[in-house]
Amino acid sequence: MPDVMIRDAREEDLPALLALYHQLSARDPATVSERHRAAWAALARQDITRILVAENGGEVVGTLALSIIPNLTRDARPYALIENVVTCEERRGQGIGRRLLEEAERLARDREAYKLMLMSGNVRGEAHAFYRRCGFNGETKTAFEKRLA
Repeated sequence: MPDVMIRDAREEDLPALLALYHQLSARDPATVSERHRAAWAALARQDITRILVAENGGEVVGTLALSIIPNLTRDARPYALIENVVTCEERRGQGIGRRLLEEAERLARDREAYKLMLMSGNVRGEAHAFYRRCGFNGETKTAFEKRLA
């Protein structure tokens, strides 16, 4: 496994983040816009969602978004949601995604979240196998979504 540091993303990471998101979905633009900067500013003002990055040799090689959401059930323990998990295509299979997920789990446990969830597109079989190897169960819940745009 390469020497990888997991840290919170910084505004100067935006170009690298967008490049990774473009690898996840070619529909996502790879260049930073004012809309991205506004979204970053909104993220910086709140404490529910954190964008984590994996850095190796000064290069951002992976990312995920972790939201720890206040909750009234389960004795008012929060739940955690992971989104936008991406490892640089050339670096997949090196343990980077696993390290990101482990850090997300650690942060969720530190906040006493009672569960950690993620969703993945139906056709992403390799990703599903990876998530199972990391301890996620794809059989306990059924996810539904309604696209709004």
